[in-house]
Amino acid sequence: PVQKPQVSGQISWEAGSVQLRRTGATYQVQPGEIRFQNNRIAIPQLTLENKGTATLSGDITLAGFLPDEVRAKLRLDNFKVIDKLGSEALVSGAVNLSGRWPNLAVQGNLLIPQATFRLSFLNLGTTATNKDIVLVKKEEKPVPEKPKSAQPPPTQESEVWRNLTV
Repeated sequence: PVQKPQVSGQISWEAGSVQLRRTGATYQVQPGEIRFQNNRIAIPQLTLENKGTATLSGDITLAGFLPDEVRAKLRLDNFKVIDKLGSEALVSGAVNLSGRWPNLAVQGNLLIPQATFRLSFLNLGTTATNKDIVLVKKEEKPVPEKPKSAQPPPTQESEVWRNLTV
């Protein structure tokens, strides 16, 4: 029936590369496959490499043509997630994605061992700003005034130290 399709087979690929316009990074795709087994999609290992590696594995159970339950793990090892306009960022760690669609839970730890951002990354040109970057002003908390107290007695310090500002 159309409501509960059953698909069996696999999609496999050889080594290749892909560049993501948003991140600017080019990734080498390692050979791999995705398996279809009735109402289940299995991803044994999808590996991308650049300066480091990112490996995705997991299973997706389908309810008709839509995802029902997702169990996936993403491992990153010094993986370059940004390489654009003189800016770059490497990420290491692991993230688990699990649950029933669309209420998925993300759990894990990520570490940014190295990152460099240039101001050019924040802008697209002289008048347009990058819509993916949102600069937020830090909220200034009012500083309560200190009660005025009696002046401390004059000290015997040198004029040089009294007028020094760093």
